[in-house]
Amino acid sequence: MEGPFARLRLAADAPLALALEAGVESPAYGVIRPVPVLVARLAAPARRVETVIEVPQR
Repeated sequence: MEGPFARLRLAADAPLALALEAGVESPAYGVIRPVPVLVARLAAPARRVETVIEVPQR
C-alpha cells in the first residue's frame, strides 16, 4: 500500500488478505472522526508476519 507520505508492505508465511475498512480515530479527548483502517487477516497457523514502513526523504 502506498500513499503520498509512506509506503507500507506486509508479508507472511500464511495466506494474507488486506482490506481498507471504515474506522475511527480520536485526535483529542472527546473527539472522534472517521478514518480508513488497513486490516490484515491471516490464515492460521502463521509463524511470521513482517511489516515494513518506508518514509521517503524530504
